[in-house]
This record gives sequence, structure tokens and C-alpha cells, in this order.
Amino acid sequence: FKYSDLSLSSPVIKACDSITATVTVTNTGDMDGDEVVQCYVSQTYPSVPVPNIRLAAFDRVQLKQGASKTVRLTIYPYTHAIIPDSEDIYTDRTTVEKDYVVVYVGGGQPSHAQGTLHAAFNTTSTQVLSTC
Repeated sequence: FKYSDLSLSSPVIKACDSITATVTVTNTGDMDGDEVVQCYVSQTYPSVPVPNIRLAAFDRVQLKQGASKTVRLTIYPYTHAIIPDSEDIYTDRTTVEKDYVVVYVGGGQPSHAQGTLHAAFNTTSTQVLSTC
């Protein structure tokens, strides 16, 4: 499978906004097949330790040999949120931070799947998700 034409619905979002990644997937194999299109996010400057990459969205597509399809994946705010340090463990403080977020789309994790594409967006504000 080949991935091409990755785009994001916006280069800049607010903390509570979702964003859509759009990519074209082409079956370059010798037979019909399915592919799980995977979308990962990576925060550049989180204020607390977070995973290097996180699965943000995925979709399974079935394609005839040689066929292409445009796939849209929605990245919700909670997929790039952090849980800040706090002594109050009973209050949900899950927060989307102002940050530069890299989006990877391909057939697997970016470090393992060949042909993974990437794009990025900026989150321009910081907000606790429960107030969105």
C-alpha cells in the first residue's frame, strides 16, 4: 500500500478543537486487500512526560488491486492531552497544552512502517478538557 497527499484541516487549532487528517491510500499490490490506516500524534514540548507517540485514530479500508481511496481521520483533543501533576487526585485535570503536534499517518507506527507520512499543527491555547 502507498500513502500520499496527507493534509490537515488546519495548521492551527485551539485546545478544544478536533482536527481532520486526510490521506490517499493506494493498493500497489498484486491482489485485492485491506489496510488499517493508522494515525499517530507526537507532542513536541509537553510539560510532563508523555509517550513519544500515541495512536490517535485508525480506519480499515478494503481496496481492489490498483484502487485508491481518500481516508479521513479525526484527531480529538484527548489524544494529545496531558495529565498534569497534582496532589488532588479526585479532580480531572486532563489538559490540552499549547504545543506543536506532529501527526504521522501510515500502515503502522512511524518508526516501523515504511512510507509513513507526517504533517504538523500548532495548538494555540491551553485548556482543561472538562471545560471544553
